[in-house]
Amino acid sequence: MEYEISVEDNKQYLFIRVHGLVTDDLLTELIRKAAEKAHEAGVDKFLFDLRRATNQARTMTYWQVAYNLLKELGLKSSSKYALLITPERMEDYSPLETFLLNASYQSKIFIDGLEAKEWIEK
Repeated sequence: MEYEISVEDNKQYLFIRVHGLVTDDLLTELIRKAAEKAHEAGVDKFLFDLRRATNQARTMTYWQVAYNLLKELGLKSSSKYALLITPERMEDYSPLETFLLNASYQSKIFIDGLEAKEWIEK
């Protein structure tokens, strides 16, 4: 898996573009790096572009991210997570969205990039 993490020009959120195979270990690494960058930039909104990512992370890893890792990394329940995916990947990422919502984070899956950007900037 390769990824790029950047603070958007308006400094409201992190944009994380992911390419390639997403495994449990790589997902955890990505979340840790994104949290570090978010703390440095003073942002708590994340737009994950997963359209070029192939998911192999287990559902249990999503649960651990939502209920343990984000809190461990100091991310508050007020943080927002937009998940930009292709329609074919809905089944792969809907558990992550559900776990984030149930753990009191704001999260939403998007197919359209413009809609994801509008939502994350609110």
